Amino acid sequence: MTRFRKQNLTLAVLLAVSAATALTGCFAVEEAVTTASASDYTADLLATHDKVVAATRKTLTELRYKDVKENTDGPFTLFDAMTEGGGKVFIRIRNLPEKTTRVLVRHGSFGDRPLSAVFVQEIKKRL
Repeated sequence: MTRFRKQNLTLAVLLAVSAATALTGCFAVEEAVTTASASDYTADLLATHDKVVAATRKTLTELRYKDVKENTDGPFTLFDAMTEGGGKVFIRIRNLPEKTTRVLVRHGSFGDRPLSAVFVQEIKKRL
């Protein structure tokens, strides 16, 4: 599947979830999972960029990540940090249209997808 088709499929799923949420009259943080690579975990969250950045900061603090560095560059916010065990974590947050934010997480130099997925779930808990 080409990258363009993956993006269109992700957008279609996100729009369908958004429509279903709007029709029920309630708001919940929803997630449409996309795949950047086998080692990264990427999710589109139905929350504003600022809220996701704040939730990410809180997650990093509460889970005791060290040497947290944050850099905002246009629609992107990047975090670099270290786990208590000395492993690296890289987080890229990108502002998307319609109050949607894409979060990419990579734990370790080569990535640990299950651990990165758990980290995204921790961010969602704090939204």
